Order: sequence, then C-alpha cells, then structure tokens
Amino acid sequence: MSEPLIIDPAESLPITFDFSDEITSGVTLASVVFSGAGLTLGAQSNDYPNARSTMVISGAHHGVRYSLEATGTFSNGTVANRAASILGWQK
Repeated sequence: MSEPLIIDPAESLPITFDFSDEITSGVTLASVVFSGAGLTLGAQSNDYPNARSTMVISGAHHGVRYSLEATGTFSNGTVANRAASILGWQK
C-alpha cells in the first residue's frame, strides 16, 4: 500500500492483509502476527482458508504517521511480510 490509510484519532479502523499471492499448491496460511509501534492493536480476525488476516487499530494521533506490519507464516515454513502506512488525521 503506497498511500497512507487515514484514521481519525477518535475512531478505530480494520485493516486486512491479503497473503493469497504467496500461496502455492498444498500450502496454507498458518499464522499472522501484527505489530504497530504507537498504535493500539485491537481484535484480530483470521480467514486462513482465503489467506487473509484483519487487525483493528486505534489510538492514532493527529498528524502522526505509523506503520502496521503483518508477518504471515505458511504451512511449509515460508514467511511473508506486509505493511501499511497509517496517518492519524482528525476530521
């Protein structure tokens, strides 16, 4: 994701990462770990059969840019990383 996702500091935002481009025959997404310094990481929901994982974030501050990272591990031990740029912006 090149443009930052905008989040109002008073709101929460679900962000979904798609790992399906990493799937090969017989391989499945086994786990996803999220990190995001300065953000509040809330509920995580996983759709492993479709290789997607969603994290609800909140706690952004106006004018501050953050990075949310997701590390996916596959059934064959392969690891893939995803990241999203987040910008706190009061509406």
